[in-house]
Amino acid sequence: MGVRFIKDINSSNKFRFLRGLNAYEKIKFLKTIATSIVEPTTDGLVARFKADAGITESGGIITSWADQSGGASVATAYNGPTLITNQLNGRPAVYMNGIDQQYFTFSLNNFIGDGRTCIIIYKYNSMVGQKGILDTDNSDGYIFHYNSNLYYYIENNGDSLQIGPVSGDFISNYFVETVSTDVDTLTTLRINGIDKTSNLMALPVIGNFVIGARSSQGDGETEFVDANIVEILIYNRKLSNLEIQEIETYANVPV
Repeated sequence: MGVRFIKDINSSNKFRFLRGLNAYEKIKFLKTIATSIVEPTTDGLVARFKADAGITESGGIITSWADQSGGASVATAYNGPTLITNQLNGRPAVYMNGIDQQYFTFSLNNFIGDGRTCIIIYKYNSMVGQKGILDTDNSDGYIFHYNSNLYYYIENNGDSLQIGPVSGDFISNYFVETVSTDVDTLTTLRINGIDKTSNLMALPVIGNFVIGARSSQGDGETEFVDANIVEILIYNRKLSNLEIQEIETYANVPV
C-alpha cells in the first residue's frame, strides 16, 4: 500500500485518491508523507560531514571525521572534540567546547565550478567574544563567525553579510545556515529558511578548511567556537532555491 501512496501523490489524480481513503488509510498516508524526507542533492556536492557517519574515536575522543560525499576528504581532529548523542531530532552532534582549542582541518582539491554553497546545521552553546565556525586558510575564503554577541555573519575577501543583534534563539536552538553565490548574482545568507541579507561578493578561493575555529593564514588557529555541529554540506555551485529548501526540510530544524 505504501507504493500506491507514493505513486498517487505524484499523479494528477491525487486529490480524487485522497477523497477515496478511509480513516485508517488517511492516517497511514499522512505517516508516509511525514517520513518521506528528501536527501540533499548530490549534484556538485564536494564535501559532506555528518555527525552520524564517518566518525573515528579513541578513548571517547574524536580523531577524524570522514567525508560522506563520495570524495576522499578526511577531517583531522585536534585537541579532543567529542560526539554527543540525541541532539537534533535524535541525531548526534560533534561538540567543541571553545576552551581546549578543539577544531578540525580538511582539504578540498576538487573544488571547481563557478559557484559556491555552504550549508551548516548546528547551534552555538556560547556567543562571547569573536569565534569562527567554518573558515579557509586563505584571505579570499569564507569565514562563518559571530562577533561579541552583536552580529552573526560571513566574510569573504573583506566583504561581509551581517545580521544582528543576535537573539538568544541562536544559542538555545539548532538552526540551518546557508550561504550561496556564483559569479553573476548576489551572495545570499539564509537562516532557517529565511533570506537574511544579500550582497555582491567575490567568488572565494577555497582549498583547505578549518571547522570550529578561525584560521590565521599560516599562524595557527584562533577564535575557537563553543558549538554542536550536526552536518556540513559544501557544493561547487550555487544551489537553486528549491534545492536549498529541500535541504532545510531535510534538516528539520524547529523554528
